[in-house]
Amino acid sequence: NRSSDLEHVETMRKKFDTFKTDLAANSIRVMEINNEADLMVKSRHSQSRVIRQTQQDLNLRWEKLQKLRAAKEQTLEVAESVQLFQQTCDEMKAWINEKDTSLAVEDTGDRKSG
Repeated sequence: NRSSDLEHVETMRKKFDTFKTDLAANSIRVMEINNEADLMVKSRHSQSRVIRQTQQDLNLRWEKLQKLRAAKEQTLEVAESVQLFQQTCDEMKAWINEKDTSLAVEDTGDRKSG
């Protein structure tokens, strides 16, 4: 059922939008962590090497998550556009069938009276 497929895509979109909001909120935390790590390394903290490695690992994971977000967003956009296209086509087919039926009834009526 195309309407339930579209509803499913819309539900996935809403969940994804919530995820993006959460992601945006946590981007501030990543910036704060990076600032703190930079300050500790700059002040020659005794664990500077570990701090820098942890920071780099965190940033790599953050970048990977951002790439996954972008790919998921693109996938949802494609799915949504396909479902909307299918729905539009189904509506047009229904309209055409209605007009075909209407014309067939009119043709039958004309033959009976003629």
